[in-house]
Amino acid sequence: MKSFLRKYWLWITIILVFVVWNGFFSKSSLTNIISANRRIAQLETEREQYRKRIVEDSLFIEQLKEPEFLERFARENLYMLREGEQIYIIEE
Repeated sequence: MKSFLRKYWLWITIILVFVVWNGFFSKSSLTNIISANRRIAQLETEREQYRKRIVEDSLFIEQLKEPEFLERFARENLYMLREGEQIYIIEE
């Protein structure tokens, strides 16, 4: 074993330096790849959340096209009233 190390110590050192350099210091290092994969997973999660919100908002817009729902929404959320009507708002 010692003769093998003595014979190839230069090549072993060069290979180790190359592996360490590529693993930690280059643009495509292992740490950069891991952080990029985490960011991709985070962005995919956000994309799914936005897709769900788009579906919910699309359903809400479809409901707003119905006059009964539109009136109920306007009365409850925007405090709109009919002519001659009074509204009392009680907040908890």
